[in-house]
Amino acid sequence: MIRRFLHNPLAQALLILVVSAALGALVNAARPKPVPWDSKPAFDILPHLPLAESLEAFDAGDCLFIDARPVEFFQQGHILNAISVPLTAPEAEVLDAVQKDHPYRRLIIYCEDENCDAADAMARRMKRMGYANLFVLEGGWLAWSKANLPAQ
Repeated sequence: MIRRFLHNPLAQALLILVVSAALGALVNAARPKPVPWDSKPAFDILPHLPLAESLEAFDAGDCLFIDARPVEFFQQGHILNAISVPLTAPEAEVLDAVQKDHPYRRLIIYCEDENCDAADAMARRMKRMGYANLFVLEGGWLAWSKANLPAQ
């Protein structure tokens, strides 16, 4: 009976699937930091601010815009009074650019556009460093500049 079962292509595929899943589970369990089995994201999703709310914060003057793009992009154009803190900047450079006891109500981080994930990555990094009140500008520099908002 088992021999006839193993000659069936569907049974062979099922056996391969079961063995592969078991090996995958064993390898995952042996890793120092196993991949979680649930659908919970591996990192906190930080709030995104729509362009209108970001402009309100800009007008109120109680926020600091942080450009997470490479310096070359920042030099070509950026939000007025924003500071350049590229995602690749060492931790000491981040701490030097943005003091932990800063006077701003919000730190708004942006990158090139809605397809760029550098702002999210920088916000998560800064959160791990102990910063609070971090937000990501929806649409990034492209949305800001297309709306002809204050820029340098």
